[in-house]
Parts: sequence; structure tokens; C-alpha cells
Amino acid sequence: MALDAVVGTLRTAIGACAPTPVLLPPLELAGLSRGELSERLVELAMDHISPISDVRASAEYRADMAAVLCARLVARLVGQPQPRAADPR
Repeated sequence: MALDAVVGTLRTAIGACAPTPVLLPPLELAGLSRGELSERLVELAMDHISPISDVRASAEYRADMAAVLCARLVARLVGQPQPRAADPR
């Protein structure tokens, strides 16, 4: 799916990165390339989340994973192969 053929907005919610789930403001899709959409979604997410460190994960890890998952969402929406995490073994 090419983004130039899409008109509309993307609504995204993120959990585990703030005291309550965060619904990001709508992101206009028209005229954005896949790369631009991914960058804007990650920037939007970073501006609206406030992750904390606890026994489950550090704040840095939560922010990093929010960025990774935003990029994967965009890749999936436009039919691109999803980036894979490195094999921990």
C-alpha cells in the first residue's frame, strides 16, 4: 500500500509508558512517505509518553520499545517487512 494513495489519519495508543494508556493525537497520512510517517509517529510518541523505571523494565527500555513498535506499526501498515530484533543468543 502506497501512502500517497491513502487519505486520512492514524490514531495510535501506547500502554506501559505512562501512568495510564496514552492516545496520541491524530497523525495526518496525506503526503508522507513511509520514512516520514515512521519518524513523525516516533516523535509524537516520545513527546507524549512518560515511562518510569520499575522491576519490569527501565524507563529507557520502555521508550526504546515504544519507538521500535511505532516503526513496526508503520512497516506493517504499508506492507513492508518488519524490522527484527537481534537474536539474544
